[in-house]
Amino acid sequence: ATNTAKLFYIIIGLFGLYLLWIIPRKRYKKKNAELREKQEKELDFQKKAFTQKVKNSEEQLMILKNDSLKKEVQFKNQELASTTMHLVQKSETILKIKDELLELLKSKEDDAIKKNLRRVVRAIDQDLKLDDNWANFEKYFDQVHTEFIQRLRTKFPQLTPKDYKLCAFLKINLSSKEIASLLNITTRSVEVSRYRLRKRLELNSDENLVEFIMDI
Repeated sequence: ATNTAKLFYIIIGLFGLYLLWIIPRKRYKKKNAELREKQEKELDFQKKAFTQKVKNSEEQLMILKNDSLKKEVQFKNQELASTTMHLVQKSETILKIKDELLELLKSKEDDAIKKNLRRVVRAIDQDLKLDDNWANFEKYFDQVHTEFIQRLRTKFPQLTPKDYKLCAFLKINLSSKEIASLLNITTRSVEVSRYRLRKRLELNSDENLVEFIMDI
């Protein structure tokens, strides 16, 4: 009951009250810090997940775009092949008609009839010339095959105009017979042109011409 004892009890009491205040506060701060850390980790995880999701979405979008472009190129390539084959069939039909007219010309003696037949044959020869349609064909061809002929001209300036045509037809995998019909020449002439093209491209004997052109 002395004053010293009372003072001691008061100090003990105050210290007890301090502990009752400081311990829960420290626990609260600790839990709060743990919660913030947990939230930051969760937020960081969400950010990474979102970034990955965006990246995956962009990759999927890029894949879809590439697929769409591939389908578009395939469609245009089919159109180009179809148009080219139509030209081949047309050329073959006209050549047959021309041959029949030439045979008919031999059997006729009337000069007037012969003159008219020769005029028709000349008209057919004029129609068979691909040069008039080549500019449009080249433009459309380069759209489908990403400026293939322009790249040829830049990479191989030593080639002739006939070489560029031959390369274009080989690019769409036409046979020598089909190319002959388009160019109104013999199959043998096409083979000679292919040989000369190999020389100008400086290909080795073991290199395949068509494969080489496909890779350009």
